[in-house]
Formats: sequence, structure tokens, C-alpha cells
Amino acid sequence: MRVSGLEVREIQDSREISVVVDGFRLWYRIPLSLPFVKSGDPFAAVALLPAMARGESLDIDRDIPVSPKLVQGLSLLQEIHHSWNPALKVVPVRATTAPATSLHAGAMSFFSGGVDSTFTFLKRKDEISHLVFIQGFDFYTHDGNVAAFSVEDISNLAQLSHLLMKPRGAVADFIKAGLSERTLQALSRFAANGLGPEALEEALAGDFERIINRTSIYDESRFSGVKLRPETRECLAKPAAGESPAR
Repeated sequence: MRVSGLEVREIQDSREISVVVDGFRLWYRIPLSLPFVKSGDPFAAVALLPAMARGESLDIDRDIPVSPKLVQGLSLLQEIHHSWNPALKVVPVRATTAPATSLHAGAMSFFSGGVDSTFTFLKRKDEISHLVFIQGFDFYTHDGNVAAFSVEDISNLAQLSHLLMKPRGAVADFIKAGLSERTLQALSRFAANGLGPEALEEALAGDFERIINRTSIYDESRFSGVKLRPETRECLAKPAAGESPAR
């Protein structure tokens, strides 16, 4: 698996840093006010598991240097992932290394509220200065006094937009048919070049709220073949008291 074609460009008030991973364009966006360095670290981290799943070496172009500490850590990570799932093969990582440039003081850890991230926080709490919370990964932080659907409920905009652009199944067809023209236009722009993610999230949340509250989205034939959680089946039979049936 090859990582190549590092590109930096400005889009509205953001800076986009992208590469091509075996023909797939992978990008990150940060506010223009934030400093950045041309580093292969974030791309190596994302490409590692797909390379392991394919059993292919991970080759990163020479003009996209990776931190030597990260390269060393990837070897240990591969051993751990392989022990959990033997289908993930341990593969060579070939990259030019260069010491990482520190742009900010402190140490950051991703935090979902789950067991692993909580363990990391407790173990390293004297070192960690910032936590990045992942809304909706393990739980939501809202207090329940919210609409049936909100922007915070969208955890993976790229995957959701792909599903709506190319619906597979009656449920996705039903939802796309209920989207407004404004949302469909925002969806097309985002799918074409990644523009306007915030506007698309707001438009989708508004449409989903309307679709959910207009009528029950559940229909036995529409959901044929869709596996529902026991909690969902229980709500379908008898909505829980004090909770929004739509939610």
C-alpha cells in the first residue's frame, strides 16, 4: 500500500492537507489560524490497519517524512493487533524518518469515555494536558432534552454521505427520498470535493429530525433483513416511558 502525493491547499477558512493512499484521497482539515508541518504521521496511522488487512507493506513516499518514534511504535501496534486478530498481518513499514516538530506545549489524548481511553487517562493523567472527546463513539453527552436528531448524532459524515449518495436497501432509499433539495445540493458538493461539511451536517440533522417526527420510519417490509438491537425491538413493541418514541 502506497502513500504519496502530499498536497496542501486552502479551502475557505481551513487548510487541507491530503495524500493519496492507493488511489484513495485522504485528507485532514484544520483552521487557517493553526500552525502545521508537512508530516506523514497522521496518514501512516490511518493507513496501517488497511495495509495489515491486505497483508501489504506500507510504503510512504520520501517527501512525506514520519517520526522515527511513530515508526517504532507501529511495530508494537502491529504485534498487538495481530494477536487480537490474526487476519491482520504484520507488514513492513517503509518511510523516510524525521524527528517530529512540536508546535504546541502539552500532551493530548483522545477520549471516548470507554474502558481503553479511561485507562489511558488514569495512567497518564499527570502528563496529559488536553483531552479530545469523541462525541457518540461510546456515549453522548446531551442531557436528553434535545431534538429527536441533532448534529451531535452524526458520528461519521463521510460514511453517511456515501450511503446516501449510493443508497443500498429500502431504508436508505426511504431516507434519501425525504431529503430537501437544499440538503441534496449540499450532499453533492461534499461528495464531489469535501466542501461544506458543517452546512451538510446541519441540513441532514434538520431533515432527519423532520423525517423521524413526521411518521414512524419503521415498516416491517422496509426493514426486512435489517438486524435490530433488543432495545430497539422493545421500543417498537412499547416505547419507554419518559423518552421520545422517535428517538
